[in-house]
Amino acid sequence: MVQPIYDSVSYYFFAGFWYVEKDGLHGCVDADGHETIKPQYEDMDCFYEDLCGVKSGGKFGFIDRTGNMVVKPQFDHIQEFREGLAPVEMNGKWGYIDKKGDVIIPLEYDYADVFQGALAQVKLNGEYVYIDRTGRRVWPKAE
Repeated sequence: MVQPIYDSVSYYFFAGFWYVEKDGLHGCVDADGHETIKPQYEDMDCFYEDLCGVKSGGKFGFIDRTGNMVVKPQFDHIQEFREGLAPVEMNGKWGYIDKKGDVIIPLEYDYADVFQGALAQVKLNGEYVYIDRTGRRVWPKAE
């Protein structure tokens, strides 16, 4: 009988990886079954635009496809990269970072969603609006 290596394996193969869990920690296995990212993270998203959100030490950051930490864990919540930017939340406010971890759109929103078609929906002072990649409100227009 073959003994299982992992406690669970994702039911999907996405961006070149199976996502695995062992002893409550998350990592990745490639299509050939090689452990490419050792299970070491408290939580783990999928790879989007070659970066993956991970939780370590209670905070979220991003790793690359080889497992190198690209954006150190410092955020309370994150979403995936889309169109080169990722929504991140710290101390109750959302904004956007680039793939180097630099803040591109300040963390000033109550909520922020991923960019799609060069626009993203954000919540500001209880109102949902759309912004462009510079953070400029485009719809509905500011009064």
